[in-house]
Amino acid sequence: MAKEGFANWSDLKKILQNTDKNELIDIIRDFYDHPAENRQTIISRHTIGEKSDWILESFQRTIRNEFFPEKGLGELRYDVIRKAVMDYSEGSGDFLGTMELRLFFVENVVEFVNEYGGIDEEFIDEGCEMLRKFCEFLKTPEGQRFYPNLKARLLKLRSESKDVGYGFGDDIAYYVEDVEDLFEKDQRDSAIPVLNKNTCKRRFNIFIVRNHFIYTDFFYLGSVGKVHDYPNFDSFIHC
Repeated sequence: MAKEGFANWSDLKKILQNTDKNELIDIIRDFYDHPAENRQTIISRHTIGEKSDWILESFQRTIRNEFFPEKGLGELRYDVIRKAVMDYSEGSGDFLGTMELRLFFVENVVEFVNEYGGIDEEFIDEGCEMLRKFCEFLKTPEGQRFYPNLKARLLKLRSESKDVGYGFGDDIAYYVEDVEDLFEKDQRDSAIPVLNKNTCKRRFNIFIVRNHFIYTDFFYLGSVGKVHDYPNFDSFIHC
């Protein structure tokens, strides 16, 4: 229900539909020239699919300003930060940009704690949640391709947060190591050669059992396989 003295949206919509284009542009300009939140809303909702660095940077400045403004002390308003991330994510549809803002927020929390020795507990809790969401995004098929470019920042974040209290440093280490394990496992798996059954006639598996080298010789063309035991490496090499 609209507040008394204020037009509801349907009434306002009719007015705007009947407004001259140039006058409408003037209205939007006035809207843009006032609070920064209005400006960001317009920008984010009209850049779908675009990747303009200056747009992302404007949202980063909003986050940064809550921690380290150019003058004075930061106000640390989490609702402003959360709105900046949500407005950019929902308005732009930029997957990587949304990941960037989430990681950027956590980096600023850690920097602030290291600079001033503490921070409101709300920021610790939300920092953990923001990093969790970031890591979830990073582990998706779309996010995995960005890991090589983000790895150094994650490792730096873990290093710089190791002495942070509240359990925050431990949580950061957990999430970073979880991501590391995932990608290192993928790298190990990709390093194992995959043999084509149609072109390879045998596969060699080597096991070390009580200092003996044992390899199994499997033939794809009907043989059930053989096992050979060589008591030392030289005999195995020369077999």
